[in-house]
Amino acid sequence: MRSGIGPERVLRELGAPVVLPPAGVGSNLIDHPKVDLSLTPADALVLPDLHVYMAQTVLKVRSGMAADEYWDVHIVPTAGAGEDEHGRFVGPLTVALNVFVLTPRSSGTVRARSLDPLAPPLVDPRYFTGPDGHDRQVALDRVDLAPKLAETTPVSELATLVPWSPARHSPRRVPRRGARRQRVRVAGALRHGSKAEEGGDRVRSQRVSVFIVFIVFVLNGVIAGSWAPRIPTLAGKIHAEPGVLGIVLLGASVGLTVAASFAGRLCARFGAPAIVFASAVSAACALPVLALVTTPLQLGLVLVWIGASFGVFDVSMNVAAVTVIRRVDRPLMPVFHAGFSFGGLAGSLGAAFAAGHGVGLLPYFAVVTVASLAVTVGVIRFVPREEPATGAEERGGPDRRMLRRPVLWLLGSIAFVSAIVEGSNGDWSALFAVRERGMSEGTGALVFSVFSVAMAMVRLLGERIQRRFGPFGIVVTGSLFAGIGLLTAAIVPVAWLTYAGYAMAGGGVGLVFPIVLDLAGAVSRRSDGTGGEREIGFVTSIAYSGFLIGPPMIGGVAQLTSCRSPSASSGSSRC
Repeated sequence: MRSGIGPERVLRELGAPVVLPPAGVGSNLIDHPKVDLSLTPADALVLPDLHVYMAQTVLKVRSGMAADEYWDVHIVPTAGAGEDEHGRFVGPLTVALNVFVLTPRSSGTVRARSLDPLAPPLVDPRYFTGPDGHDRQVALDRVDLAPKLAETTPVSELATLVPWSPARHSPRRVPRRGARRQRVRVAGALRHGSKAEEGGDRVRSQRVSVFIVFIVFVLNGVIAGSWAPRIPTLAGKIHAEPGVLGIVLLGASVGLTVAASFAGRLCARFGAPAIVFASAVSAACALPVLALVTTPLQLGLVLVWIGASFGVFDVSMNVAAVTVIRRVDRPLMPVFHAGFSFGGLAGSLGAAFAAGHGVGLLPYFAVVTVASLAVTVGVIRFVPREEPATGAEERGGPDRRMLRRPVLWLLGSIAFVSAIVEGSNGDWSALFAVRERGMSEGTGALVFSVFSVAMAMVRLLGERIQRRFGPFGIVVTGSLFAGIGLLTAAIVPVAWLTYAGYAMAGGGVGLVFPIVLDLAGAVSRRSDGTGGEREIGFVTSIAYSGFLIGPPMIGGVAQLTSCRSPSASSGSSRC
């Protein structure tokens, strides 16, 4: 890097000449993460005055994820004392059993701190951040052996599981200042001093990133939920007939689908934070314009603007979510989408309150816009950013290659059907409840609310569910639950089973779309842990076409077949 070879952004920050800008320089730092079991040293444990390296005792075991005949976990007992600022071992005496992962998939980074050749480098090992939580799972699979090993006679005579006490052990010192710890020097075992402080800062930074991205999803839901419930007021203002209004409302879906198709390229070029900011501002500023329209044509054009803003907003916030998920190594995509669901609920409740109290369109939309802009400005600098693509391969035409990747079409098809289920239920569930189940308009409107709340709650618990069953099990099981729920609601003429069926459908389909986007982001992940922006945009554009054609398609199928209602068609298509 000091000689001008490395990522262009890093070189410019260092003040080095840009001679060759490959993005992967400084990435793929492989280290061995570990989990420690701290023990209390017994009085019988005395460290000799050592000046030579001693052989260590290592317990080799296999985890449930090990390859054939390969020991992927080493448990190493260590005993020694802490170092002072001069590198001397001064105590107090500590003992630990270290569970090392010998086949790590996590990769860290290293970069030059400055152009000074004597300055130490900046190293970020990024332990336990590998794909699918592999390293974490390997360690947790065999960490239970450490306390069992501590209870064996050879170990228990020298150290115990009694909690460590400074008052009891602080007087104990290593006999001479030159003595070395009796431990294997395995990278990944640095646990004290500035390293611990850097680790704590990294954890706090990751928590902030998770919270900020969650807020971005909530913001997206609030803005989206704020304008749709005011459509009846807008329709009355411009005197739009139902048929004309139906065509006009397609403008939002068209803008959504078209914009999502190129949003991934924008994120790859400029970074997700910049695109999140631009699209959020655009969506918020479009709301007051809705209050000023006077003709159906004007309304349609503004809805295209809103739809395009949300198409870019949705893709960019999902790219930011994938960045956070990679950094913290937690399956948080469903939780983020729960934020969108609750934000949409909050926005729709605010719109209903404004409509019920006679608040005009312009004052209402102005308040939403100001609040949304304030939140956007407050959080945007904390939205995580990956290295933008700089090489010719990243900038130039991978979109055609995506068209030839069956896995992306498969993920897009799953997301497409999920969007059909969600969109058709939003448009047809209340009508089905009123006409086919004899409910009043008030109780019929609650059917989609039950669907939406069930979806939001399942997404909120999505991290635990995904850790337990994995992404593929959730997609299959969730699809079955959604299909069974919709078929139950459509076939069984009992009112309470209608609510139960829609609750099953919302819970079943709730995790499918977030998990599909998470998998899409992992399809083309680069060696440095970045990438996947265009794949997310590609799959999202396919999914949003389901929102565009799904509801009219379901209505047409119900009209042309013997299905009693559009919801029955939706249930059949889901199965």
